[in-house]
Amino acid sequence: MGKYFRVTNILDQKTSRHYTICNAMRPEIYKAYVDALKNDTDLNLDEVLNNDDQSSCSFVVKNFNTKTGLSRRFFKDDGSQYRVKGPVGVSLLT
Repeated sequence: MGKYFRVTNILDQKTSRHYTICNAMRPEIYKAYVDALKNDTDLNLDEVLNNDDQSSCSFVVKNFNTKTGLSRRFFKDDGSQYRVKGPVGVSLLT
């Protein structure tokens, strides 16, 4: 099991979802993977990943468009606010 973030709608606390950390989808990390594959070189993850505290998070969210789902709400512009808690869980690398 990997680390994840729990995202909760602030006005509807029972509506929440876990989003697994997927660093490969961050634009700068994805580019580093692609460059390493194109050039057939090793990728030094220490140069790409940053463990410092950040003021923003990137999430890859698929809109399942279900009536009660959280992901559908991300794509509506209704002013909703969300709480992000984490990371939690056990890392695969520890």
